[in-house]
Amino acid sequence: MQYFLSPQVFDNKDTCDKVLSKLFNIIIEAGITSYTFESRHDSTLNATNYLKRDKNYYEILSSQWQRTVSDLSAVFSEVGM
Repeated sequence: MQYFLSPQVFDNKDTCDKVLSKLFNIIIEAGITSYTFESRHDSTLNATNYLKRDKNYYEILSSQWQRTVSDLSAVFSEVGM
């Protein structure tokens, strides 16, 4: 990968902000979905503790990957990447 965001996107701060916002929202939604599922099985779990464990980030990615990669790809397609 040569760059995460193309120079054209990065140079246009409004576009860059919109793209980053969309990407963060996708990741946050995947995390919320995973946390909600996990908290149903563990009443002691809270969001802060859930996100302190690296294994949970990997779990978020693996359990939500099909939907997440599709959403991420759509965002990158919008900006021609």
